[in-house]
Amino acid sequence: MARMVPFPMLPTTSTAERRLYEGFLEQLGDEYVVYHSVDWVLSERGQPEQGEADFVIAHPRDGVLVLEAKGGRMRYDPSTRRWFQSG
Repeated sequence: MARMVPFPMLPTTSTAERRLYEGFLEQLGDEYVVYHSVDWVLSERGQPEQGEADFVIAHPRDGVLVLEAKGGRMRYDPSTRRWFQSG
C-alpha cells in the first residue's frame, strides 16, 4: 500500500482526484509515496508563477511523476492545437 501525503485525503470537489487517490492507495506498493495537491512556484526572469500539481508520485528506483487529473469529457481541436474540458 502506498504512503499517501496527506492522509487522509483533504476535501476536494474533484471526483477524478478522489478516485485516483483511492486507486493509488490501494494499488501501488509500499515503496511509493504519493503527494496530493502540491503547490509550486516557478520564477523566470523575475516573473513568479504559482500553480498546483494534483499528484506527485515518487519511487526510489522509478523516479518522480507529476500528474494533473482531469475528469469529465476531453476534446482536442487540431486546428488550434488546444485541449478542452467539460463536465
